[in-house]
Amino acid sequence: MPTREFLFRLNCSYDGDDNRITDMQVSRQADGEWVAFDLDILTPGFDIFCYALLTCQHTYLRLNCAEKGILLERLDGEMHLSTDEDWNIRHLLLSFSARLRTGEPDDATVGYIIERMQQCPVSKNMRPVADTNILLAFVEC
Repeated sequence: MPTREFLFRLNCSYDGDDNRITDMQVSRQADGEWVAFDLDILTPGFDIFCYALLTCQHTYLRLNCAEKGILLERLDGEMHLSTDEDWNIRHLLLSFSARLRTGEPDDATVGYIIERMQQCPVSKNMRPVADTNILLAFVEC
């Protein structure tokens, strides 16, 4: 069965005690190359959906980190989403690696943040995807 593959990257810098975004770039893989994701009126709808999912997860990640006193310096994220030929999502992998300014998240805190990420409005309005993984790693400065 043919599949469709969607790969997106997010690179972000932060400041303040609320993990305010100071710089963010999103790119997607197209024809084996990473290209800047430029949202405009010609952007295909499913690409917009992928962008919405990635940025919604990111919003809940950074805000829940701030809530727990975990202040971020940088974050690199990647999303790999696969659909079947009928556009049903079959595989979803979200992977985030964050460089910390302050905070020492333990396993329980990481689990809490990942659980909260799954409560973002885009995720809440999706059908469950059986093959879903969210990875979150923190690196100290």
